[in-house]
Amino acid sequence: MAQITPENFTALGDYTGYKTDFLQLNGFAHEGIDYDADVSMAELQRLTP
Repeated sequence: MAQITPENFTALGDYTGYKTDFLQLNGFAHEGIDYDADVSMAELQRLTP
């Protein structure tokens, strides 16, 4: 079994999948969302939890 090193950990482990899952669990990296879009604070304040 190959040892994981800083040079090969992305190839041997599922780093990309892990990172994507982590980001999506925290509300990021979802397709179809424009994270660069302007946000209206007034509109956010009108939302209720």
